Amino acid sequence: MLDSFRSRLVISNLLITLVGLLVVVAVFTSILVQRSTDVRKNDRAQNARRIAIQVDALFARHGGNAELQQLVGLSDRLLQVHIIIVGADGVPFNGFKAARGTSSFFRLDPSALKQSESAVIALRQNNNYYTFQSPLHGTHGRPAGAVLLVARVADVRPDFASLGGVFATVLITVLLVWLTIGLYFTFSISRPLVRIRRATVRMAQGDYDVRVPAQGEGEIALLASRFNEMAERVQSSNRVLRDFVANVSHDLRTPLTMITGFSQALLDGTAGPDEVTASADYIHEESVKMQRLVEDLLQLTRLESGLQSLERHPLDLRPYVQNLMDRIVRSRGDLATPTLRNNVAATTPLVDVDEVQLERALRNLVDNALRYTPLEGSVTLSATAIGVGWVEVSVKDTGAGIPPQDLNRVFERFYRSDKSRDRGGGNSGLGLAIVREIVEGHGGHVQVESEVGKGTTFRFTVPQASPVVRAQTSTQPGEPLPEPAHS
Repeated sequence: MLDSFRSRLVISNLLITLVGLLVVVAVFTSILVQRSTDVRKNDRAQNARRIAIQVDALFARHGGNAELQQLVGLSDRLLQVHIIIVGADGVPFNGFKAARGTSSFFRLDPSALKQSESAVIALRQNNNYYTFQSPLHGTHGRPAGAVLLVARVADVRPDFASLGGVFATVLITVLLVWLTIGLYFTFSISRPLVRIRRATVRMAQGDYDVRVPAQGEGEIALLASRFNEMAERVQSSNRVLRDFVANVSHDLRTPLTMITGFSQALLDGTAGPDEVTASADYIHEESVKMQRLVEDLLQLTRLESGLQSLERHPLDLRPYVQNLMDRIVRSRGDLATPTLRNNVAATTPLVDVDEVQLERALRNLVDNALRYTPLEGSVTLSATAIGVGWVEVSVKDTGAGIPPQDLNRVFERFYRSDKSRDRGGGNSGLGLAIVREIVEGHGGHVQVESEVGKGTTFRFTVPQASPVVRAQTSTQPGEPLPEPAHS
């Protein structure tokens, strides 16, 4: 039980709270005892003062020693104290010394006695007694002596036994408060952590839809929020993995089936003379598709793993884009092609890129645009300097567009928004994923905007070939570029 986080948190919180409350109880008890002692001291002092007034009145009417003895004896019994009457010389009156023993039984303050102070002075006799001294003023206004009221310390300063009821009430209240506060804070802290732990168990069992509430702005809320983000990414990665396996299996099964069928016909001799060439053509065409798929997979893997190094050099985009467009048109031969436009201005700054990888990215985007753009449409390449040290390149077409629900997934491996049109055309479904890796390898970002029926625009950023940027990128190979600004 003590191995769980909640149990340890409960115990630690309760112990900390208990220590704090015990300190409060100790301080409260000390204050209570001191307050009770002060009250009892004040009561004894007032008693001494009243007796002194009675003795002064007795002296004023010339009362005898018997009356004084009677007054003192009655006060002793009622107050359960010892009362001693001393003269101005500090010596007990006749009868008091014999009755009370030696003068060491009491102690008085001679200076207060000489000054005939009206205030009552409490003197600590020893560990057992308190002495309360009240002056006698006499009949002629001169100090006539003092009344000493001697009380036991135990009667003045209460012990814990006398405060047992109060102490027990306070202790029970403290324990209840301790349990309430400790358990409340413990469970309020541990409850979201327990939810996160249960969610991780469910995720480990394959439930990637699990989420935990993330309320507030504290560390635990931040942890829950980060867990939900992780769950989203794991769920997305799992979906991509499933799609990857399904798409690779499909893309390989179809050409392998055709290769197997036509090759079997050639081996069996069932193919006629006219069918041999056709069978060889089919086998060659499907082999090329598989080869293209394997090459794209290897290329994407090298880019994602960082094994593909970038040989970056300053590049003028306008002639580079024009040369690429000319080669694309020549490669299509007699096939009709939508209009290709080069809108890269001659004043566009040089960029610091790997020419081979940039061509691959641009060619993937242009091929994609041509595939979905009608013959009367157009594909336009543009470039604009943005921010500080960045150039934004765009490929815009007037084709069919991409549905809004597919925009967030077009850069995933094998994801196709129109699954009925790409497989037969030899498209591997990896082109846009390769574009993203190439752009991010240069430190840039790629994004897509599209409207169904009006066209699609892909934009990505690459660094300018300025001395400042080249210095930042060449000092630490492989170090991420600063975040590009977007217009």
